[in-house]
Amino acid sequence: MNEDLKISYMILNCRPSQISEIVIVPIVKFIINKFKNNLSNVSMHGITYKGKYNGKVISIVPATMGAPAAAVLMEALNKTKAKYILKVDYCGGLTPDINIGDILVADKAICGDGTTTHYNNNLKFIESDPDLLFGLQKFFDQKKIKFKTGPIYTTDAIFRETEELLNEAKKLGAISIDMETSILYLLGKLYDKKVISINIVSDKPDPKKKFDLKINSQLIDNMELLVKSVLEFVSGFS
Repeated sequence: MNEDLKISYMILNCRPSQISEIVIVPIVKFIINKFKNNLSNVSMHGITYKGKYNGKVISIVPATMGAPAAAVLMEALNKTKAKYILKVDYCGGLTPDINIGDILVADKAICGDGTTTHYNNNLKFIESDPDLLFGLQKFFDQKKIKFKTGPIYTTDAIFRETEELLNEAKKLGAISIDMETSILYLLGKLYDKKVISINIVSDKPDPKKKFDLKINSQLIDNMELLVKSVLEFVSGFS
């Protein structure tokens, strides 16, 4: 068994050949199921799912929360034929104009995590893939889907979003915060994968309040819209 096969089996529990070129990476079970339920001819391969949307083969590869887990996942996907990797999940909103349920596209990531330093100690910002970013923005505009674009700050501790950390993130221009995008973007560039992070705002971090996930109708409706829109977007890849 060669190294690629070993790593793929160890992390994804499947052969590298069972992962398609188009990979969608959700984290929350609710979103994983939404993607899976919108595919036809779904089959399970280890921890992953593969199916079709408008005739295009797409893999759903669930991730575990956090940059270390995202790095492990990217190391495994690097052993496969995955070419396009789209993270679709929740994030926190940081600016006053951001509301619960808003769709946010991360044009760059700000490295507030510890995992990226193991690969590159000098990076503070990492750009998204420009082709995916431009294509997605154009697609959303054509479909009249409301969204915002801006930097996302990646941190390591969901319950340690202090006032100091949030102020630093905002000072650096972040409009949102998550726990995976920086390492996804960094390893995307390192391994020549096209990566984009698209998220729904689920909360507005406030160190003076307890963590409060806001599951409202706008969030549910926009997640339904986002799942179907992302699948339609990637099904148009040549």
